[in-house]
Amino acid sequence: MVCTNANLILMLILAPLPFSLAVLLLRRSEILKEPLTIIGSFIPLAISVPILQRVMDEGYISAFGNELLIDHLSAIFLLGISFVGFFASIFAHRYMRQHPLIARVGVEIAERRLGIFYSLFLFFLSTMLWSVSTNNIIILWVAIEATTIASALLVSFYWDRRALEAGYKYLLLLTVGVTFSLFGAVIIYAASAPYIAHGSPLLFTNIKEVISKIPASIILLSAVLFTVGFGTKAGLAPFHPWLPDAHAEAPTPISVLLSGIMVEVGLYALLRTLGLFLPAYPAVASTLLVLAVFSMLLGALLAMVQSDLKRLLAYSSVSQIGYIAMGLGVGTYLGYYGAFYQLISHILAKSLLFMCVGAIIYSLALRNIEELGGVGKHMPITMACFFIGAFSLSGIPPLAGFLSKLTLIIATAQVHLWWLLILTLLTSLLTLFYAVRAAYTVFWGEEKSEVIKEAKEAPMSILFPILVFSILTFVLGVYPQILYPLLNSASLLAPFK
Repeated sequence: MVCTNANLILMLILAPLPFSLAVLLLRRSEILKEPLTIIGSFIPLAISVPILQRVMDEGYISAFGNELLIDHLSAIFLLGISFVGFFASIFAHRYMRQHPLIARVGVEIAERRLGIFYSLFLFFLSTMLWSVSTNNIIILWVAIEATTIASALLVSFYWDRRALEAGYKYLLLLTVGVTFSLFGAVIIYAASAPYIAHGSPLLFTNIKEVISKIPASIILLSAVLFTVGFGTKAGLAPFHPWLPDAHAEAPTPISVLLSGIMVEVGLYALLRTLGLFLPAYPAVASTLLVLAVFSMLLGALLAMVQSDLKRLLAYSSVSQIGYIAMGLGVGTYLGYYGAFYQLISHILAKSLLFMCVGAIIYSLALRNIEELGGVGKHMPITMACFFIGAFSLSGIPPLAGFLSKLTLIIATAQVHLWWLLILTLLTSLLTLFYAVRAAYTVFWGEEKSEVIKEAKEAPMSILFPILVFSILTFVLGVYPQILYPLLNSASLLAPFK
């Protein structure tokens, strides 16, 4: 088969689906579910590499009359989704067969539900890949809604009261929130259609050509609707209330996908849509900047008072997404570069931290900070990796998070936004406080019970993804030039002030 652009993009998006179906049909098999899921997650990662190479060579690739289009920005997200998806599937292999799942649903039911879990896992992966590959403004909303439905079922997976409440809240708030973005897309479509003589008025590339002819009042109304809709999906404050419960109650491999990549997909949709209006409408960028700062501070403050490790990391995501939005709101080349760098460092650090918490849950069935202490001497590898993630999240050198935050701080200084620089530094200090306090209490604090003495390192299939993310967090901090060609190209595409 000739590997045309259409073949490559379709294979990338659709590759997980036959495996999803196969896992569902073979859900009673005790040996096939996990291998099929890992293979189904690996194929998109393998395909994303030649796609990235073509994008770097040609600028972008498209198919079906530009309905599907992958540029440098899309390529960053495709690589992130497929990378996290593959390692989350390896992590899930042993994690999903341990006591929390069995204790909550029973042995027989747990075995039956595992097939459904892996099938939904692969479907969820496919919908996220679809979201960042489409060039159609309505299809973008459809794909984002598909990610919500798939992930809502995964959040509710344990099917007890806590999980169902979290899943219901997640589905309700996200569906209502993201509907606002549908209204925004319909308004922009209706306003741009009369000016587009050739081609579909639903394509971002065509809308962008005529956006200057649309009245300002329509633009601003659409920007508000997109901000509320996709801002909800991204977990930006004050649209974030769905996030802590969902991330805490979901099985940990799904928490990795939700916090490590799905909220970033929401931010991608926000950037694609608001990017149509920037830089001609600075009020849009200013609004995004205010929301970003509010999200950074509120997320960090709420993370400080959490005793549940997964909820702490969830609120931390609200704060860290604010950093990315801040770079986009600054609106300069360096702002975008820092935002994309922060995106990658957050994907690595947050996935790593959730996996470390998963390793603790696997070993002890505990995740409350008040019940943990002295775990480090029993789980030294997990402790070291957790500290790497916590330090990167806090912007400590020489880790990836340091350079991304430094770039953002320089970007704010470059445009003389001194108040923003001070608040960014303050948020970094708050992040350092809650992340290190949690790490110290859990790993070095006093042992709170005899149960802690039974702690031991998780199996290699759980430790392997943790080690990979730890090493990458370090390598991208020491050798940032690895990312430069891709981040530079993506930043040059962005709409500058």
